[in-house]
Amino acid sequence: MEPDAPERPRSEPEIIPPNDSRGRSRNGRVWTSFNGAQRIYVARIGPFAMALAMISVGLLAALGFLILVGALAILVPLGGVILAALIIAAVLRGPRR
Repeated sequence: MEPDAPERPRSEPEIIPPNDSRGRSRNGRVWTSFNGAQRIYVARIGPFAMALAMISVGLLAALGFLILVGALAILVPLGGVILAALIIAAVLRGPRR
């Protein structure tokens, strides 16, 4: 085997056509299995869940914006105080020779 050759997968994935009912449960939810040990359930999101998700994303974005504005409100005056302290220190130090 060549050292740069990609490793072959240990098992081939099973491809189930969309019109085959083997990969679907009775209630229409889609599931897949990995070595028969785990199942991943995927369901369609209804309008209420979508609205709830959008509201949650909006609230997280608003919270992030408020944190950013709060940090800016603290850092701008702090930068001004540091700049003023540097200017005062330079004036008190006197002219360089």
